[in-house]
Amino acid sequence: MDPQEKDANRQRYEVRHAEFGYDERTLGWTKGRHKLRYEILLSSWPEATQSVLDVGCGFGDMAAYCHESGRGHWRYTGIDIVPALIAEGHAHHPGVDLRLHDMDDAGLPDGYDVIVASGVFSHRLKDNMAFIERAFERFAEAAGIGFAANFMSPAADVRYDNLFYPDPGAIFDIARRYSKRITLRHDYMPFEYTVQVHVDDAFSSDSVVFEPYEGLIDRAR
Repeated sequence: MDPQEKDANRQRYEVRHAEFGYDERTLGWTKGRHKLRYEILLSSWPEATQSVLDVGCGFGDMAAYCHESGRGHWRYTGIDIVPALIAEGHAHHPGVDLRLHDMDDAGLPDGYDVIVASGVFSHRLKDNMAFIERAFERFAEAAGIGFAANFMSPAADVRYDNLFYPDPGAIFDIARRYSKRITLRHDYMPFEYTVQVHVDDAFSSDSVVFEPYEGLIDRAR
């Protein structure tokens, strides 16, 4: 995302925030499906997970969902490049770690098990795939357990010129640079999908099964 695109992105959310305030319409969500997106992004990580970094966090509402969904013990941090969203998030979620932070300029904070990004890759840019590639590289370097991101699907019946609909296969190809163990979910909404990339892709050379699934192998055969 070049400086002009980044400024346009900030302005888009600042204008919406001036109009709607603390409202899902400010974030571009209008159908009350944000909790579903949160659950899908968080759904595949093991019980040992202790921390999550939310990139493009908006108001930081995922922190509240972590508590609602039994993940309140997770250390949550949200980062965003839009000052108005972070300020509003602090007002509504006091005590939650929300930061004005640009990963292009400063990289990603260290020490998080899981990194998630919701809606970050939805808007059309001059070179969306290059932006996704750079982001996945940073996610893979910083995540201790794995990372997940959602995308608009090319299966959409109606497409908008300002949005980006990458082929799931192209996203999978980027993800497999960092792991063999990848989950691609297109089963929760008809026109969006989520990719989850697990850092630990160790498997037994005997069973050729990833370690969490070893217990399902019948070794007596």
